[in-house]
Parts: sequence; structure tokens; C-alpha cells
Amino acid sequence: ELAESEARYRAVVEDQTELICRFSADLELTFVNGAYCRYFGRSAGELIGRNFLSFVPLEEHEEIRAHLARVSAEREPVTYEHRAISSRGEIRWQQWTDRAVFDADRLVEYQSVGRDITGRKRAEEALKSSEAHFRRVVESLGEGLVVTDADDRVLDVNSRMTQLCGYTREEMLGRPAYELLLPPNERRSMFERNSERLRRGEHESYEMRLRRKDGSQFWAGINATPYRDSAGEVVGTLGTITDITDR
Repeated sequence: ELAESEARYRAVVEDQTELICRFSADLELTFVNGAYCRYFGRSAGELIGRNFLSFVPLEEHEEIRAHLARVSAEREPVTYEHRAISSRGEIRWQQWTDRAVFDADRLVEYQSVGRDITGRKRAEEALKSSEAHFRRVVESLGEGLVVTDADDRVLDVNSRMTQLCGYTREEMLGRPAYELLLPPNERRSMFERNSERLRRGEHESYEMRLRRKDGSQFWAGINATPYRDSAGEVVGTLGTITDITDR
């Protein structure tokens, strides 16, 4: 019965697509499954007894050791990510969930389950690059730009917008745009106007005087466009503000 139970659990572990390994407190591998062997292009015999950090770039070692110290101290599974060197010598990204195995209070070894997340990491880097590109575009605009949610609370602004109204970006984020830019007697009507525009999902252009932080006013040309999420639902407004005081 014990042999059958061990065979059953061995089959379950070997059939996993996740990388599964165990390694001692000295970081020497004591067990690897088939997926782990295939990933690193070596047999179990070649891997057992080898320090698992030999498959990790040197600059990652210190952080991994600190992570393992936290795992053993907390005695709870901890998930983290690091780079690894594949069988082809490529630098890949992996995500691992580690837990410490104890015999009474003595640390015996670590058990680790991991998977390759290189595709996700590359997508994240591409997204960051894209966001940085569009941020540069937005910041280079000669017009103020403000993004608000359905309640007209500021989600984002560019530098030109902060110059126009005299607030810092941090002072504007999360506050209603009408509260920042309009005198009290005009706020309610503008909020209702914005709500109706969002309900219709229509673009609107108009001119009006806006108030700066110091109380002074300027004439602004405003273009307000519905801001939609990935499903196409209107969730806010994208507005551009142009100072037309001289005109």
C-alpha cells in the first residue's frame, strides 16, 4: 500500500507542467521532477546535489538568499519572481512558491514549485515602454490635459494643466475637477452638464472662464471627450484645456 501510494504521488508530480524541486538548507537540490529536468536540459542524476543557484544570475543570489530566510522565519509559503538561465543559456523569468520543511524546529529543506513567466514579463515591459512613450507625448502637448472619472474626480493631468491652474499634480489627483477649477456658484451646474454628457457619450466643445489656485481666472477653450474602458463603456472624460485669454 505504501509503495502504491508513493507511486501514485510520484506520477502526479511527474505529470505536472510546473517545475518542482526540493533543496537542502545549503541550497543543494535533493529532488527534481521531469518538467524541471526538461527546462534546464539535464537529467535528474545531473541535477541532484547541484546548488540550484547555479541556474540563477549572480546578481540575483543575495536577494534569493534573503527571500529564503524570510520563508524559513515565517514558515508560510511565499511567492516571488527571479531570473534564471535556461538550458539554451537564455535569461528567462520564473515565478516560484517556496515553503520551508522542518523536522521539529530544525530546517530540513525547501520545497519549491515554479513556472516560466517570461512571456508575461515581456508583455509588462512592452506595456511600460508604451506607457512611457505616451506619457512623453502627453507631457509635450501645448494644451492642458485632464482625465476624470464618472464623478469628475481627477485621474491624471499633464504638466501644462498644472501650469494653467497653479496646482501640483498631487493636489489635483482624486479631487473633483469642478471643485478645483470653478467658483462655488457654478459647480453644481457644471457637474450636471458633465453627467449628462457622459450619459449621452458625446463629445463637447465650449468656452468658459476657469479659476486658478490663487483665485485668478482665465478664459479656456475646452474639448471634452468620453473616456471609455476596454469594453467600450464610458467611465469618464478626457479633456483638453487651451488658454484663450489673449484672444
